[in-house]
Amino acid sequence: MKWFSQVLVWIYSLTALYFLYTAAMGIFVYFANKSMGHYESFLVPGRNLAFGLILGAFAFGGWKLMKNEDTYKIGMIVTYFPFIIGVLFVLWFVLIFATNGGKWN
Repeated sequence: MKWFSQVLVWIYSLTALYFLYTAAMGIFVYFANKSMGHYESFLVPGRNLAFGLILGAFAFGGWKLMKNEDTYKIGMIVTYFPFIIGVLFVLWFVLIFATNGGKWN
């Protein structure tokens, strides 16, 4: 496994752990407030849980696929997919910001 792929897997893993930790704390608050009769939305903990599970699946899947020589290229695709999506989002943001003159409305 190349060093950049290992760095991406570590970044995905640490980010997934952060989102899962935040989701666990949010779910705890959700059920604690619900038992006391307060309304708390499940949207934020659910979203954090989904992001954590998705990034964890990308990290684990990419790492597991890249360890085998037969599935190395598929593992590279799985590992680089979120990175490429992030780069495309940043480029889209730069394009919108540059062509709009800094105005959002």
